[in-house]
Amino acid sequence: MKDLADALNADFNADNTRVSTLRSTATAVAKATYGKVSSR
Repeated sequence: MKDLADALNADFNADNTRVSTLRSTATAVAKATYGKVSSR
């Protein structure tokens, strides 16, 4: 990503931060236990 940003003379730091936050949140949701699952 850094090489691409350098080549395009762009700053992707904000995007990297958002992606990192989204990945962390998605991982937490995937690992969360929601108690008993209804059998309905």
